[in-house]
Amino acid sequence: MSPSLLVQHNMQYTNWIMTLNINGIETRTRLCMFEDFLHRHDVDIVVIQEVTNGDRLVVKGYQSIVNEGTLGRGIAILHK
Repeated sequence: MSPSLLVQHNMQYTNWIMTLNINGIETRTRLCMFEDFLHRHDVDIVVIQEVTNGDRLVVKGYQSIVNEGTLGRGIAILHK
């Protein structure tokens, strides 16, 4: 959609961005709680620090980009 169409239709877009330091999500239970939180609050973009197991960071409805860092504690970005 071009900017002129956005103005013409008076549409407004809002993205919810969340950042957090998780210090690792090791268990499936904690990952489910995290996933539930994201969906309940309709978060669009999440930036996470201290990711220890990037391959386990799979959240339904989100795509992820993971950098595991030099000591196995990296960052991840989840987005819809």
